[in-house]
Amino acid sequence: MTKRFLTVGRVAKELGVAPATVRKLCQQGLIPGAKRIGRWWRIPVESVEAVKRHGTEAPHA
Repeated sequence: MTKRFLTVGRVAKELGVAPATVRKLCQQGLIPGAKRIGRWWRIPVESVEAVKRHGTEAPHA
C-alpha cells in the first residue's frame, strides 16, 4: 500500500496553524514520519490525524 503524504501548507490548514509552525514541529521531530525531501517537508496523513487527536508533546512556552 502506498503511503500518502501532505505538504506543509495542507497540514497547516488541517491543524489551523501557520506553515512556519508546521515546519518547526517537523524540525523538532514532533510530527512522526515527517520527511525532508530537498527543501520540502512531506508529512504522512496518519501523523496529521494523530496530531489532531492527541496534539504534540511540545513544551508550552
